[in-house]
Amino acid sequence: MFHSHNKSLLARILANVLIWEFLITPGSFLVFHNDWSVGLASSFLTFGVGLSQFFTRIIAFQWIFAFVVAGLLFIFSLITLFGTFKKSNQLNSSEQAPLLA
Repeated sequence: MFHSHNKSLLARILANVLIWEFLITPGSFLVFHNDWSVGLASSFLTFGVGLSQFFTRIIAFQWIFAFVVAGLLFIFSLITLFGTFKKSNQLNSSEQAPLLA
């Protein structure tokens, strides 16, 4: 993984903005493909980024944003997971109906 030792204000602002990309990309998988596994995996990875940033720099926004993104992804993934199971149960009940001639 690329690690920059740049301490400038521009680099810190860019890092704080790009951490939200971890919400946009997996969120699009959740919305368009109902792929809850990508959301859960991304929330786990984003939680790891938050822990790493917390121990690297305590007074910063990036670890706070990472924990917020991880929590949102986890909640949206669970909603997608249980919504998918609910829809599949409704489809199975109609598919198991007896065939009428």
